[in-house]
Amino acid sequence: MAKFKETSRRFLIDLDPYNRQLYVSIAENDDRLRDGLSRFMNPSLVDEWMELIGPMSSYQDGRTASILGSGIVLRLREYPTHNRHLAAIAHEVFHVVEFMFHSINLPHNAEISSEAWAYMIGHIHHQIYQNIWPPQGND
Repeated sequence: MAKFKETSRRFLIDLDPYNRQLYVSIAENDDRLRDGLSRFMNPSLVDEWMELIGPMSSYQDGRTASILGSGIVLRLREYPTHNRHLAAIAHEVFHVVEFMFHSINLPHNAEISSEAWAYMIGHIHHQIYQNIWPPQGND
């Protein structure tokens, strides 16, 4: 039997303990993204979200945006199948953490906040990968 090939996915990640949510959109066309945003975010902000996060230019692998008080959206153009996609995820996750910590006034500082930044970057990567490639059996 042929293995099902994923074409798009959407999911929410709770950014605990910071009381924020991240909406992740992977390979969704603009209509599907709009539908997802209207289900998971404040519907009155969907047009603003669409202006911020889409449509994506042909040279962009990903995009991240934030509306204060309304979460963060990370959008990837393609379903990850290549190491180039992992680099795009890393780039966008940095922006997620940047937006999140800016909203709570925790700038990056090697002596004060570096560990919080590093932890959140790792946590968000782990959550994204768990949703893209769920563990199978004893993996």
